[in-house]
Amino acid sequence: AKLVEAGLTRNGAEIWIGEGSMAYKSGRENVTDSFESSFWYANMLGQMSKTRHMTHSVFCRQALVGGWYDLLSHSNNLEPNPDYW
Repeated sequence: AKLVEAGLTRNGAEIWIGEGSMAYKSGRENVTDSFESSFWYANMLGQMSKTRHMTHSVFCRQALVGGWYDLLSHSNNLEPNPDYW
């Protein structure tokens, strides 16, 4: 891990977290598409901010549309889900 950290900082590489979701298999209706799921993302961002040697440049949500963890509801005319904000 220390070699990876040294290589990243020396080369100016960025770390991107992709497909960061609290559930798999498209999530669960009324759970992962609710306001409460925002706390999982807030916690993840807080944990990432604690890393000392590596900086995370980008954190990607699992899906913009699709599944039950999407930002825009696939079942409600692409209205933003409560945790969009």
